[in-house]
Amino acid sequence: MNGEQHTFICYARQDKNFARKLASDLRQNGVRIWMDELDIPPGVRWDDAVEDALESAGRLLIVLTPQSISSENVKDELNYALDENLPIVPVLRQPCKIPYRLRRLQRVDFSEDKNYNDNLQRLLASVGIKPEVLTQPDTSEKNLAPAKIEFDPNDLDAYAKQMDAAMAFIPAGEFLMGDNNGENNEKPEHRVKLDAFYMDSYLVTVAQYQRFLNTNPKHKKPDKWDQQLQNPRRPVVYVSWHDATAYATWAGKRLPTEAEWEYAARGGFTGLDGKPKYKYPWGSDEIDESKANYGNQWSSDWKQGAGKYLKEVGSYEPNAFGLYDMAGNVWEWCADWYGQYSDRDEVNPTSPQSGTSRVGRGGSWLDYARDVRAAYRGYWEPDDRGSLGFRCARGQGE
Repeated sequence: MNGEQHTFICYARQDKNFARKLASDLRQNGVRIWMDELDIPPGVRWDDAVEDALESAGRLLIVLTPQSISSENVKDELNYALDENLPIVPVLRQPCKIPYRLRRLQRVDFSEDKNYNDNLQRLLASVGIKPEVLTQPDTSEKNLAPAKIEFDPNDLDAYAKQMDAAMAFIPAGEFLMGDNNGENNEKPEHRVKLDAFYMDSYLVTVAQYQRFLNTNPKHKKPDKWDQQLQNPRRPVVYVSWHDATAYATWAGKRLPTEAEWEYAARGGFTGLDGKPKYKYPWGSDEIDESKANYGNQWSSDWKQGAGKYLKEVGSYEPNAFGLYDMAGNVWEWCADWYGQYSDRDEVNPTSPQSGTSRVGRGGSWLDYARDVRAAYRGYWEPDDRGSLGFRCARGQGE
């Protein structure tokens, strides 16, 4: 098969989160992917672009779910591939009635997330990528980080799209939120139960934010924007909560809730059922400059200092969920209004209905070790444009 031909991702809209993750992981392992929402330029007719992509595809990868087998668009794309004898790779995401013409084809079963990395190896092997070049070795419980995304200074748009697609799956679970030994607003520790969701593996970068501004030219640019553009791989900073929310909406995502952020930052160290609970995202109560970008001190020219002290995203090791920079570099806006914690168990908690400040988490290049702990809570007025950046999240059904 021609190595230049792409793999066409065929899926139903209801399955887009899984399709995005799979497309991202395949791309990061050297597979050329075509996916409609990532590869159709603005202003191009959707049906024309899909037809062109099918005609030039080397194979079709179909995500099988009850939703996809009832989708007319999926049926049309599949029938085209079958009529043109295009190689087809069936990926089973949910149990469903397999279309008759696919029943004799070997499937890759992704219906259980715990086996994701094993199945990714099988899928890569099926498209000609040797398993030993994989960047995501299997673990029984950890969702490891994606491969570092290759940066091409001559194609910032492609880099930004790949960064936007890089999301880690955060499994459903419970944890002890807060810290009874921490600041007063971190108390009391309380049990929180969350549904599974996805979170950006990386902080939103300057390159990604520039792409947003290109399509929204009237949106206010962050402070020191010309300086920030000098390194598009750094996290965007000096953005308000409104800026972050506007970007997330544009990207088809949202800001994480405060509970989602802390749960994801802890990387499975929940403090429940015999599991330890640590101060920092890498599973330790110890921190030094090899672990995070912090402690570069406050000064009157702190905004100038960002150009000196900010690190490119992914400069440090990720946590067990595959999330980079969950401590330090830039503060991260969360969706919630700031308020005091409940002393009761909670399920998928959201913020108070109103307030004066929004929550920020993670600390920044300026802050002390205590401020970059997983439990530490910052808060600012929504219009504040301090040492604040963000990453996005998405629920499984969103």
